[in-house]
Order: sequence, then structure tokens, then C-alpha cells
Amino acid sequence: MRRSVVAAVVVSVLIAVVATGLTISEWNTIGRGDWQGWRILFPLAVAGSWLAVVGWATDRRLIAVPGHILSLGAPWGYLYLLPLVAVILALIAGATFRTGRNARDLRAEG
Repeated sequence: MRRSVVAAVVVSVLIAVVATGLTISEWNTIGRGDWQGWRILFPLAVAGSWLAVVGWATDRRLIAVPGHILSLGAPWGYLYLLPLVAVILALIAGATFRTGRNARDLRAEG
């Protein structure tokens, strides 16, 4: 695995761990007056962030793109840097998917 992919996996794991921790800590603070859709969005964001890790780790970058986009729904609060990094990784994965396993699979089919 190339260093850039390893770096993307490590950063994606960091994003996923922080999103999971924030979701667990915020889960019990969702009150009756709050929008109850958070109970759906937060777990989807955590699942998406771990999906992005799987996408980068298996070199299937088109899986990483929606994962990083979904991770934006986590309760980030004042942690602006990690969601920004998730958007950047989604853009990189989308722009470079032709160099990963996706490209090999597409070439093999065509």
C-alpha cells in the first residue's frame, strides 16, 4: 500500500474514532425538545465514517466518498478541522478513484 493511502486510512480512522466518541457522548443528551432525527443521523454518520475507512483500506475509493460525506452528520460541535479533512478526503478519493482498485475492476469488465 502506498504511503498516501496509508495516511488516508490513518486519518479516516481518526475521523471515525472521534465521530464515534462524540456520538456516544451526545446520544443521551438528545432531549424531547430536540429534533429526534439526530437519533437516525448520528448512527448513519458513524457508519459512514467507518465505511470510509473500509473504502480507503481496501483501495475502493468510490466507497470512501459517500462514507466521508455521511460522516459530516456527526455531532462535531466546535471541531471544525476533522469535518473539513473529511471533505478533502472525499474530494481526493473521488478525483483519484481511477488509480485505485476501482479502475482495475472497471478495466477488467470493459
